[in-house]
Amino acid sequence: MLIRRAAFYLGINGLESWQAEKLRKLCGYFHASVSLFNVSQCCRVPLENSLKVMAAGNKPDDFCLLFIEGMDAELAHLVLLDYISEHFKIFQSDQDFNFVRSSGLECHFHILSASDLKSLQRLDKSELLNQIAASIQTPADSHTLCSLFLNREKHAATVMGPQVALPHIMTELVTVPSIILTSLPEPLDWHSPRGPVRCIIAAALPKPASIEMIRAFTNLSKKLVDENICRLLADAPVQLQAAMLAAMLAQQAKC
Repeated sequence: MLIRRAAFYLGINGLESWQAEKLRKLCGYFHASVSLFNVSQCCRVPLENSLKVMAAGNKPDDFCLLFIEGMDAELAHLVLLDYISEHFKIFQSDQDFNFVRSSGLECHFHILSASDLKSLQRLDKSELLNQIAASIQTPADSHTLCSLFLNREKHAATVMGPQVALPHIMTELVTVPSIILTSLPEPLDWHSPRGPVRCIIAAALPKPASIEMIRAFTNLSKKLVDENICRLLADAPVQLQAAMLAAMLAQQAKC
């Protein structure tokens, strides 16, 4: 089945009822199923049901995705994207800015690139965690941080939901909260009964961490238990993964 996707940010008024109704009518012209996933609110609803769309709690600046499936998906995508671009801000994957900083949380954010991974002698859990540790902003030795990650993994592998892991540590060695995002082309064995992973979101928090930071990451971990959210993350391009992560962190930081 043909699937298309559109990512965008709502405006200062969120998604208004007349806009939801217009989107519903546009969907009716095509042989395609369209759903709205409000990433910020972690809520997915069918676009043809405008009441459910309005009940999704669409608020100003929320980050949303449209999922379009069916034989008319290509044409529906063009029409819907044209309407969305008139009223909302389209997500541009080539924009060079710190997605997580835009969440309102003060932290260092880094995406491990394909070239970073190619430098590894072998791609396994230990080597990847060592590379992640080397990307964290801290005067501490990266091998020491890697040991902390590995010790945490000994208690329980940090696979949250399908193909998503959330390795995390809290230590006095870290002064600036850090998030390292890694997106793998192939699943990696994470030594967990929940299976391998393709999306790894590593967090290194200072000890003690601020209440806002603890609350944001605690609530984020609860969201990542949701299988649907994990599948969406794992299947998304890395820049879209970063934007989705920032949206969820921003929402949790406001809770």
